[in-house]
Amino acid sequence: MPGGRYDSSKTRVAPIFDQLRARPDQWVGTLLSLMQLDPERSPPIPALDYSILIGRWGDAERTLDPPVALLSWLIRNIDPEKAAADPHPQRQLLGQRDWKTTYEALRALRSTSTTRAPWYVLEGPTHPDVYLETPTR
Repeated sequence: MPGGRYDSSKTRVAPIFDQLRARPDQWVGTLLSLMQLDPERSPPIPALDYSILIGRWGDAERTLDPPVALLSWLIRNIDPEKAAADPHPQRQLLGQRDWKTTYEALRALRSTSTTRAPWYVLEGPTHPDVYLETPTR
């Protein structure tokens, strides 16, 4: 998410990935291979098509919604102290482990699509510095 003049996404991440994007080779596979600190004990990086279909960074960062599994876990494991301090009464009930409210939240989570976060959505979107999508994803 943009954060001003010293935003590392703009000042460091974007310039590097702009340079990488200009390369003709499949640099994503090379980048992934850097994770193999110990090639004898780390599994090999699969030989896949690492050409970039979508590359988002810098001013074109992609916003990702939290996974439903995470939202479900948060509903079932809400911090009781934080929930007690929340002004929304249904979140307070989640913190008290009220089973009817928990059921209602989980049901709504799986059946409702909305762009505005309702009371049962306890985590907002994330803004990764780099989002890469390849043909094999």
